[in-house]
Amino acid sequence: MRLIAYIVIFSLIREARKILVVRLLQRMVILSGKKLRTILIKDGTCKTHNNARLKCDDFMNQRTNVARRIDVISKEEEKRYEIRLNSSLDVARFLIMQGDAFRGHDESSTSNNKGTYREMVDWYKDKVEIVKDAYDKGAKIAQ
Repeated sequence: MRLIAYIVIFSLIREARKILVVRLLQRMVILSGKKLRTILIKDGTCKTHNNARLKCDDFMNQRTNVARRIDVISKEEEKRYEIRLNSSLDVARFLIMQGDAFRGHDESSTSNNKGTYREMVDWYKDKVEIVKDAYDKGAKIAQ
């Protein structure tokens, strides 16, 4: 009989713990998402778990993450990139319509014959001032 009483008491204690845990979780859910997130960050289980959660958040929100953390691109830089891209595509379209080759044997900047594509891009830069500014002030990769 005592054994049955102990089992019943033990099961009641377990149920009481479950109820307390459920009530605690309900209170945590009532908190706003930001407050709950800061509680989880401060009282998180371990560093690796927090790092994994942050990486998951970054992955789920890639657009703002890339703009915010890696490199903030200004509107001017974006416009210069668009000009460089459009001018390169214009030159490529022209060479394709003519059926000309794009490459030369020596494409270094000091070469006299850099190849048709690079010669055309340089010619385009000389003729259109906006394109020249975009290439001169643009990224080092574009030069």
